[in-house]
Amino acid sequence: MIIKKLFYSISLIAVITGTLYAQSSSNISSRSASPVKGWISAYTNRENNFPSWEISNREDNSISKYIFHLLKTEAHWSEFNLCYTNKIKFLNGSISVTFRADSGQEDQGGGIIWRVEDKNNYYIARYNPLEDNLCLYYVKNAHRRLLKEISIILEDKPWHIMKIVQEKSHYQVYLDSKMLLQGYDSTFVDAGGIGLWTKADALTTFKNLRVIQED
Repeated sequence: MIIKKLFYSISLIAVITGTLYAQSSSNISSRSASPVKGWISAYTNRENNFPSWEISNREDNSISKYIFHLLKTEAHWSEFNLCYTNKIKFLNGSISVTFRADSGQEDQGGGIIWRVEDKNNYYIARYNPLEDNLCLYYVKNAHRRLLKEISIILEDKPWHIMKIVQEKSHYQVYLDSKMLLQGYDSTFVDAGGIGLWTKADALTTFKNLRVIQED
């Protein structure tokens, strides 16, 4: 396979610079309170307001320098928090991210979304430290369906690395460099957006988001 020249590296660290509540629009806030073009904040299965994601460190307008943080959410149970962009169209290749589960009573952790059509249609790989499991789902018309699941207790350290690899209908999901899930699914066959995801009240920090596209 030929790796395109397209390579994205989005470095993320945890910072809280103030209190932001549920936003009145789907624009992502920045530390300067101006919207960040190209990134969308949205709920799946919740229509009121938007989760409060913040993106800062935008001095040179390079997404490789962005800092992302989910500050507040009104989601519960089967409601999901999304921060995604359609400016990156992902079909085949790999996406990796380092994540830390910060808090959550109903849910913790989170993961990667890809081939995103909109807030109600995408693939999601997520790890939940409360349940000690790694799952791969598709969300279609806001309904989540499980494709693969494995129980796993990760090493007791704050940061872990998730990676997904997609080649046509074949997928693989890695945690801390170990391939744990793989299979085939053709629910979404077209290129779509990429982003970050948590469920319910899970507040999670992400960093080192990297996207490599392949033909």
